[in-house]
Amino acid sequence: ASIHYPFENKEVFDKNFPADFIAEGLDQTRGWFYSLINLGVGLFDKAPYKNVIVNGIINAKDGQKMSKSQKNYTDPMEVVEKYGADALRYALLSTPLVRGESVSFGDEYVDEASKKVVQRFENVVDFYALYTNSNVIASSESKNVLDQWMLASVSETLARVTLGFDSYKLDEAVRPLEDLIDDLSTWYLRRSRDRLKSDDSAEALSVMKFIILEIVKMSAPVMPFLAERVYLSVGGECESVHLESWSKFKYENKEVLDEMKTVREIVTSALLVRQTNNIKVRQPLAVLYTNKKVGDQYIEIIKEELNVLEVVTDENQTEMTKLDLVITPELKLAGDKRELQREIRDLRKEAGLTQNDYANLEIVESKILLCDDELKASVRIKSVTVGEVTKIV
Repeated sequence: ASIHYPFENKEVFDKNFPADFIAEGLDQTRGWFYSLINLGVGLFDKAPYKNVIVNGIINAKDGQKMSKSQKNYTDPMEVVEKYGADALRYALLSTPLVRGESVSFGDEYVDEASKKVVQRFENVVDFYALYTNSNVIASSESKNVLDQWMLASVSETLARVTLGFDSYKLDEAVRPLEDLIDDLSTWYLRRSRDRLKSDDSAEALSVMKFIILEIVKMSAPVMPFLAERVYLSVGGECESVHLESWSKFKYENKEVLDEMKTVREIVTSALLVRQTNNIKVRQPLAVLYTNKKVGDQYIEIIKEELNVLEVVTDENQTEMTKLDLVITPELKLAGDKRELQREIRDLRKEAGLTQNDYANLEIVESKILLCDDELKASVRIKSVTVGEVTKIV
């Protein structure tokens, strides 16, 4: 009826009938769905749709029906103004609501989506923007094991998202995006910062651009505004991300996924040992003993992540990890330098200095011996003088 069929637009109707899918609320089961199936079969001897997406009922946070008179929910436009439309869309699409189930929904769901998905991804893109340039070409070619792991993770996530959309299970298509963005931010970017900031950053930047573009393409149906903004800012090839074809990227590497999973298990276990013994990660330790065997290329990642000088594999060891907790004077000195390094970086940030700005440092006398040439170079310090407090001057 909306295209005035059968009096005109017959070709348009024939091309689009039956519809790939329809979507309506659970309360329309006996109305819209039932009316369509009756009319379709009666008029054309077939169902007018191939698939049905049924939305459940959104209840207030307390499980009660949303009520304007009781004011037991936040006005949706206030939620959009505070958190953004993308966060609201993600929060709703990732719940069983899109499976026809009722959901008790509060602002905290949107707040979590905003922080863990939208803002986290934007922070990654902002970091990339600091060090990239217009000549960077997206590439999925790399010999670096972190790049290979992230590319394999993107490929695996894309397969899950694609399967979710193809089977009309929208929550299964949406939820993997959060895990991928978490991996990108809290593991890949953190472990790749020095590479991305170095003079030899071309390969890392090319891979990161490729990864960002793949993520925005698969997230475009879910977070359309974020995807468009990022796609245009990093230099996508089309006029809009929404004009891109669905990605067919494949990078199958089960070995690197399994190895990195083991690495992260080792790190998590050892960090717990540090926490239990109240030893900060900035304090170097001599040796980590583990009963898990990983390839040599992963050892450096473990050493850097845990700040240990050596990793020893002992497959007969009962615990996954053991740390040599003895802090020698040399290790204590190295830890003090790391603490000072962090303190100076915080001061530089407060002073609004960029990565390329050199500054002068005033420091308390007890810390002056820590300021060797290596430390000064790492935090862009030109000169050091003694003062009452540590500050940038």
